[in-house]
Amino acid sequence: MAGYETPIVNKLLCGKVRQQLGGKLEYMVVGSAPLSPQLQSLIRCAVNATLIHGYGTTETCGAVLCMDFNDLSFGRVGAPLNGVKIKLINWEEGGYSVDDKPHPRGEIVVGGKMVSNGYFQMDSLNEQSFRIDENGMRWFLTADIGELFPDGTFRIIDRKKDLIKLANGEFISLGKVSISFK
Repeated sequence: MAGYETPIVNKLLCGKVRQQLGGKLEYMVVGSAPLSPQLQSLIRCAVNATLIHGYGTTETCGAVLCMDFNDLSFGRVGAPLNGVKIKLINWEEGGYSVDDKPHPRGEIVVGGKMVSNGYFQMDSLNEQSFRIDENGMRWFLTADIGELFPDGTFRIIDRKKDLIKLANGEFISLGKVSISFK
């Protein structure tokens, strides 16, 4: 998608879909699990609306990454919002490193005033998930694996916590499993 307006296509094809959504839809914001690039493309094309994709967690009190209105990329969740600090750390078990080429990859760690104080009465989980650095900044280890692009935007590419160990000792990612119904 090059970002060009196509009034005839928008009216003939997208009009029917837009009518089913009330006919006045201009913007859609998605802040759940990352959309696949294919689904993101389908929504944008079928509805002819600006689709803004974001990322956040309960522990970070909402959104921390968000696409720009003019971002035409697919599969990315945007750049850090104002006041949010983001860094990637290596996850050796998964094979992700901040030194990966062409783009750094690793676990997304979020810092700033929006990071919660921790889980209520769950000290061992708090020790695993939250850190305070030498400057007093509170950081949350999301367990989501991100890829950083040169323009400062991120794409979620994996999740540490979705690995399960099969009976034969092999690990698989639940995010990569799909079910088809016939």
